[in-house]
Amino acid sequence: TEEIIVTIQDTGIGMSEECLSNLFQAFSQESAGHTKRFQGVGLGLALTKRYLELNEVVIEVTSKQDVGTTIKLVFPKTIQD
Repeated sequence: TEEIIVTIQDTGIGMSEECLSNLFQAFSQESAGHTKRFQGVGLGLALTKRYLELNEVVIEVTSKQDVGTTIKLVFPKTIQD
């Protein structure tokens, strides 16, 4: 199976292990300190992951607090005749 891999990496604030484990849960947000700075209901990433899954795209996220985050997307490559 052929695939296309896209990796996105930043050197931002990163995420804690707890946040990372809840990242794609609906209505989940980091902490009270962040929710006051960043508005939203916590649905964006849950919907994004579901959409990717429906299209057979794998998403992997690794992060370390105060270091940054890496997001890897693996797209299936369909070959048409």
